[in-house]
Amino acid sequence: MIDLELLRSCGVIKKYNTDAVITLEGEKGQEMFFILSGKVGVYLNTFTDDAIKVTELLTGEIFGEMSLLEDLPRSATVIALTPINVLVIDKDHFELFISRQPEMAFKIMKALSARLRTANSALLKTENHSEITVPTTNEEPLKGEPNLTVKALFPEEHKTYDLVQSFDSSEYIFDKVVPCPICGTKFMTHGQKISKLRSKGMDNDLRRRYENIDPLWYNVWTCPECYYSNYYHEFPSIAQAKHKLISSKIKSILNGEKLSIVKDTNINQLFIQYYLLLSCAIATGASNMKLGKIWMNLMWLYRDCEDDGMAKTASATALNYYQEAYLKCDSNLKPEDEQQLCIILAELYIENDRSEDAFKYLMMARKQSGGSKTFSQMAEFRIDELKNKK
Repeated sequence: MIDLELLRSCGVIKKYNTDAVITLEGEKGQEMFFILSGKVGVYLNTFTDDAIKVTELLTGEIFGEMSLLEDLPRSATVIALTPINVLVIDKDHFELFISRQPEMAFKIMKALSARLRTANSALLKTENHSEITVPTTNEEPLKGEPNLTVKALFPEEHKTYDLVQSFDSSEYIFDKVVPCPICGTKFMTHGQKISKLRSKGMDNDLRRRYENIDPLWYNVWTCPECYYSNYYHEFPSIAQAKHKLISSKIKSILNGEKLSIVKDTNINQLFIQYYLLLSCAIATGASNMKLGKIWMNLMWLYRDCEDDGMAKTASATALNYYQEAYLKCDSNLKPEDEQQLCIILAELYIENDRSEDAFKYLMMARKQSGGSKTFSQMAEFRIDELKNKK
């Protein structure tokens, strides 16, 4: 039996409301958590930027132990699915507790083993998602219309667009105060109530569709002061050594121009944020996989704006990066991820009128050893569709 009184003497009890974030993937952390009451969800972000629900943890279970033991960034986001009470144990108290309560060491070993099994088998379970929260503030965002005149930020054929969201996403987003890890500015942005998102299906190129929200509009956070931009789940974890690289890159692009980044974005400011994200990624030597994902996101946005020319340009660029990622294996991919990458490559080849290459990658996705039956079936259906079009 776990001695709860001894456990309490080695940590601090904290309470969280439903949908509150307890740990955020990519953040630094040196505490573990013991659930005294309630339930949490554990989520991972894939290279396609979907938040995948891996598992749920209940009263008596633990999480956060990997960061505590390995002194590495959090490997997952953990969200309260109900009001919960947790005991927070730091490294010093953890070592003291283990010495007095050896049963806890065995419990942690079992938890680590379970984490590895579920992480390897559940990347495709996307029924439920969750939210990232911080206390609210009265701090006002910067005002004004976004400056669209910084030509060096965009490709030559980029235009301004009048696309507006055709649905009300207010039920699925919330105000969030974020500190910029580079300049320290605190600013207001939008978080997503991922636990409330409901999937409507998935396009052939794995773009997931949701009811009444398009996460593509909220996946990038941009500091309104220094213009550092990143995907929300990577935003806080930028290395100190990369700060100057980012600042120098943005300064050279803007050449003294100012941008107005506001919380309530429109499509043209959204393009600014994605191209700032691209610039920051290039400056820091991001992987081909990440650069491909950014261009894939841009392709989707251009399609939404019915700009076929720029969508074609973005798809060709995404194809080059994803192809390099696959050929050079610059990321350690699980079988399911490799299937996804093959499917994405196939769709990009189709977009660029290279159907024979598309068939090759669809066949690889269908036959992937240890992969997902769902992705195998997707590839098989797509192969049949393409054959029928000949």
